[in-house]
Parts: sequence; structure tokens; C-alpha cells
Amino acid sequence: MLGMAACGDELGPAALADGAVFTVAAAQQPDSLNPCVSRGGLSEELFLLCYDPLWRVNEYGQAEPCLAEDYSLSSDRLTWTIRLRRGVTFSDGYELTSADVQYSYELLRRSELYADYYDGISAIRCPDAYTVVISTDYVKADMCFNPTPILPRHIWRDTVEAEFDNAELVGSGPFVYCPDESGTDGWMLRSREEHFG
Repeated sequence: MLGMAACGDELGPAALADGAVFTVAAAQQPDSLNPCVSRGGLSEELFLLCYDPLWRVNEYGQAEPCLAEDYSLSSDRLTWTIRLRRGVTFSDGYELTSADVQYSYELLRRSELYADYYDGISAIRCPDAYTVVISTDYVKADMCFNPTPILPRHIWRDTVEAEFDNAELVGSGPFVYCPDESGTDGWMLRSREEHFG
């Protein structure tokens, strides 16, 4: 991919027409499509493409708002009041709300991939559908770098999380996971035109 990027505008991102397919060979398969049990780096990258976190890290290593439209901190810097972007939907059409954020944070704080991001978080509450309030035990400088995928509560709440295969991977992210139906181990990511990003 670096070689293609170095060739100039003719082969760079601007050259991909609408509907074009960009194929990349992966040396491995995702170890799981379930973020509760996954341990693999490829799965984590897949989650970042198919789910939105509250903030994303940009190409300069800085946190930028994603689902978190904006936030404020209490004077002691122990309470984060996060206002969510409105009108965000999951790929199945359901609207994303603060209940999805609370559910995801409470569920994934027990997962191997995301547990470290929850150190110091003592409570999460939702005063309304678009506000999340997170209380911490100490000043948490890494809060905006938490890549926790926000899962659709309406799907996950009726599952046994550790056993759920998540084969359909319904998310709010910029891409939708599509398994290859040809019998190979391949898969495809289709861009979501309705994504806000």
C-alpha cells in the first residue's frame, strides 16, 4: 500500500471511483467478531471500522470527537459530561443513544481488549438519551483515547455475551462487515453512505 501511495495522485485515494473495490490481503483472520472475547489486533482494527467510539485518534495521534459531539469536565476533573451526536444510527437503522454507550462501557470493562481503559471509572449514568456522565476516582487523562466500540444494546442485551458469535456485526461505524459467501475465509467491508463521518 505504501508503494501505491508513493506513486502520486493517479493511484492515490482520489483515483478510487464510487463503487470501486480496494483489495488487501491479510496474513490472518480476525480471532473473533465478538469484542467481549477477542484478543487479536486484526479484530480490534475491524471493530474500529465497523463501530464508532466516543472519540477517534486522528493521523496526528490526537483525539477527535466521534460519537461525543462535545464534553465538559467538572472543576475537580472527576466528572465527564459527554453530549452525543444526534441522529446516529446503527447499520440496522436503530438510533444510537446514551443507553448504548452505558451498556457498552459496562459490558466491555470485563473484556481483555478494553479492560485497561476502565481503570478509575467508578460510575456511568445517562440523564437523557444524548448525555452520558462518567465519574472517575482520579483525573483520567486517557479518557478521550478509549477505543471502546459502542455496541447496539438492542441486539446484545438478549445474548450470552461470551458465546455470541456476532456474525452480523451491526455497528454505527463507517463500514459494514460482510462475510464472503463464496466459501472462502474472505470478508469485505462496505462503506456506509449514511455515516456522519
